[in-house]
Amino acid sequence: LFQEWLSETVGRHGWQRMKLDPMLYFHAETGAIMSVWADDMLIALRRSDMQKIQQTIDEEIDVKWGPEITKHEWSRYLGKEWRLCGDDQLVVRMPTSYWSELLTEWDLADCRAVSTPGEVGSDKPEDEMVQLDVQRHHQYRRAVGKVLYASHVRPDITFVVKELARHVSQPTVTQWLQLRRLLRYIKGTSED
Repeated sequence: LFQEWLSETVGRHGWQRMKLDPMLYFHAETGAIMSVWADDMLIALRRSDMQKIQQTIDEEIDVKWGPEITKHEWSRYLGKEWRLCGDDQLVVRMPTSYWSELLTEWDLADCRAVSTPGEVGSDKPEDEMVQLDVQRHHQYRRAVGKVLYASHVRPDITFVVKELARHVSQPTVTQWLQLRRLLRYIKGTSED
């Protein structure tokens, strides 16, 4: 297994695997933390220690090092964009292209934005029983999956996404309209 090999390999260079999360490693000498997702790594450490850490890892693993996360530019990692805000905070967002592609799939690229992600009492009793056809059901599931993936960097949409996700097995016209509203909200806020 790759993860076991990685743990053993970086362990020889002072990285200790965390017991609560086996995908996190701690380097006691430098205080660095390494997060591993499949074969992608993100290392948080002092800039002065970066070259030393890179050299020790490069001794055993062929790594393609990505750009440093800075205050000036967005850096891509795991499909998201990361940037420093101040000296000790990270800001994470979904790339603008992520949202524009989803809006295009739903023919909402040129829609009028709304100011809230959902409406209270927007259910219409006659729409509550009308199930989506197979094609729309697939489109609904795909879009809910995409907004669910992005919801942890967009706390403003989390509640609505959770409610939409409850209905992925049998969405109705009501949920379809609620999803369209959420996408219209995202249209107006995706640059934030």
